[in-house]
Amino acid sequence: MTEPEGDKEKEAQAKEDELVEDWTKHAGRPVVSLSEAAKLLGVHNNTIRQYYYEGKLPGQRLNASKKSRIHFSIRDLVRFYLEEKEAS
Repeated sequence: MTEPEGDKEKEAQAKEDELVEDWTKHAGRPVVSLSEAAKLLGVHNNTIRQYYYEGKLPGQRLNASKKSRIHFSIRDLVRFYLEEKEAS
């Protein structure tokens, strides 16, 4: 017998919440810089930048300038991580 869809969704949400809590504790805050995001995902800074520009990973600039630093929410990083893990 398979699990009902609702149970799978609850389990997936619980896993996401657990990772968000762990990564937030590790980072010390719920939003991180590009380099911190790269460390959390275990990839190079340029890879994070590429994901951002391709629209694969949401992020925010602190102001409208193209030279402004990009920051990422831990929740968005966890979602991206879990989606990539599931796809592989």
